[in-house]
Amino acid sequence: LLELFVSTMFLERAGWIFLPDSEWGGIETVKQKLGYLDSILLDLKPWGKAHLVPTWQHPTKRPPMIGRFLDLESGIYVEAAVVEPPNVIVPLAIHGNGVTCVLLRRSSRSHEKVFGAQKVGIANFPPHVLAQTTKMGTM
Repeated sequence: LLELFVSTMFLERAGWIFLPDSEWGGIETVKQKLGYLDSILLDLKPWGKAHLVPTWQHPTKRPPMIGRFLDLESGIYVEAAVVEPPNVIVPLAIHGNGVTCVLLRRSSRSHEKVFGAQKVGIANFPPHVLAQTTKMGTM
């Protein structure tokens, strides 16, 4: 009796993920790796210079971790410098070309409605980020 097990890996295209350059390399490497899992992600589009978004100074106390946030649903990516990998994006200001968001590293107690978090960076996101938000609690 010969049994054949077939395994399928798929990528759920929902939400934003942070991809540090130290692990994923440049944007061409990201396209190649993710495009292997889902051909739609071969055509990633940048959000940045062409949209006249503000640029932020890098932190001076610690060397920044350069990477990009990728919206798996739309294929838009945002380049950012952070001091640690963030796990929360909080909209701060809405302006003509997007939404400025603070990037936080939230503690592991995610079930609590009041939580503490460390600011690890700031970045400008496209306006549709507001349609993707979920209520998490009070900071």
